[in-house]
Amino acid sequence: MMSSENITAALSRIRGKAVVLSEVLPVSGGDIHQAFHLKTRAGDFFLKVNQAGRLAMFESEKAGLEALRKGSLKVPEVYGLTTEGEHAFLLMEFVERGEETPEFWQRLGHGMARLHQLSSPCFGAFEDNFIGTLPQKNTSVRDGYEFFILHRLMPQVKLAVDQSVISTAESKVFDTFIKQIRQLIPDQPAVLLHGDLWSGNKMPALDNQPVIFDPAVYYGWAEQDLAMTRLFGGFSPRFYQVYQEEMGMPAGWEQRMDYYNLYPLMVHVNLFGRSYWNQVSSVLRNFR
Repeated sequence: MMSSENITAALSRIRGKAVVLSEVLPVSGGDIHQAFHLKTRAGDFFLKVNQAGRLAMFESEKAGLEALRKGSLKVPEVYGLTTEGEHAFLLMEFVERGEETPEFWQRLGHGMARLHQLSSPCFGAFEDNFIGTLPQKNTSVRDGYEFFILHRLMPQVKLAVDQSVISTAESKVFDTFIKQIRQLIPDQPAVLLHGDLWSGNKMPALDNQPVIFDPAVYYGWAEQDLAMTRLFGGFSPRFYQVYQEEMGMPAGWEQRMDYYNLYPLMVHVNLFGRSYWNQVSSVLRNFR
């Protein structure tokens, strides 16, 4: 357990003045950082803590949240970050959770559609950051297929082989898929993505406004964000209906979700082990 003395010192350094803690409440849900709800005389805060060597992850998170603020969805404000002893700290706005009502899903659908209207001439086109604890390269590339293959999919495949999670022979299952990718996925513009939009990285605030957080932002295909929403259970049908009405999705988008999710699935293979490889193999079984 992080000591209240260390938290107080970090909090006071970030705020630029002495802050008196009244309560420190652990927050569950993440598997990378420790998280705390801080109650103080100056108000409530949300604090993330990790080893000092992972300060770069907090710097990337701060940059990603600031980028998402260009859209219309609520994004927690970042007050600052620092290191204190052996630890790194990221101090943010505390947002109290509300209920996932139909209105919440409608607002989230509209908000994501508006976010995906922020475009770039290039894919990537953002500073390098992280997906989970893994580095994510955002090299600026004009060809979306090249970006997806060379800067998303294949680095994860190579890492899995290098870590002996999968064999070189097993990695060959990607070859036919890659050769056919331009026929399988329609040409799309590069738009601003959350980058890690699974169910745990969104929530309703008390006023029913959708809040998004823990991003891995870059400019990519809008369908990649939608695919991530489907990976672990999916969002409400109302979300997809509203989003589709506003964006006018290309035909067959639901059938393409598995292709995009090869990237986050390979991330999970590398982070959590071979149990996720079966899902990857299932997606690629028709390309052998």
